[in-house]
Amino acid sequence: MPELDGPGATRRIRASSDEKASIPIIALTARAMAADEQACYGAGRTGTSPNQSALSK
Repeated sequence: MPELDGPGATRRIRASSDEKASIPIIALTARAMAADEQACYGAGRTGTSPNQSALSK
């Protein structure tokens, strides 16, 4: 298991004090439910996109 999930990693990037804190972050996720999308935006992500392999199933 990773130490951070996607929203946690986004929060850590946004909390950094260097110029990378403002880079665009787009999530590629297999879980594209409304609540998951809101969690992404709440963490500071720029956008989300469903994983294409998840769409083909």
